Amino acid sequence: MGRNRFVVQRKKRIDISDGDWIDVKEELNIGDQLDVEGAGMELSQRPGDNAATYKFAKPGDSAVMRVAIWLADWSLCDALGDKVILSREAVRRLDEKTFDEIRKAIDEHIKEKEKAREKENEGDSPN
Repeated sequence: MGRNRFVVQRKKRIDISDGDWIDVKEELNIGDQLDVEGAGMELSQRPGDNAATYKFAKPGDSAVMRVAIWLADWSLCDALGDKVILSREAVRRLDEKTFDEIRKAIDEHIKEKEKAREKENEGDSPN
């Protein structure tokens, strides 16, 4: 039997302000990676033109989609104290300060993963 070629969904819990937390995905599968890369883009093609191009539809959609894709769960509650189900629409409704805090936590998580991958690759390279 060969190696497992599928992403096993693991989560990492990150504490944020006010006692809340977010769970971020340890690794994205290829579908999620491609969604992040294409977030906020829309196909643009003129009638009769065979060349399709992509343009940013709404620049903010890219950041919202990226955060929504990396998040696996959260502890955030609404004004009545009920847990808000994680969705792209819920991410869009966050206040700016909370969104920035979550985005920065995800960015730091990604940087840590990249550093670990670089270190791992250094150990694999023959000298």
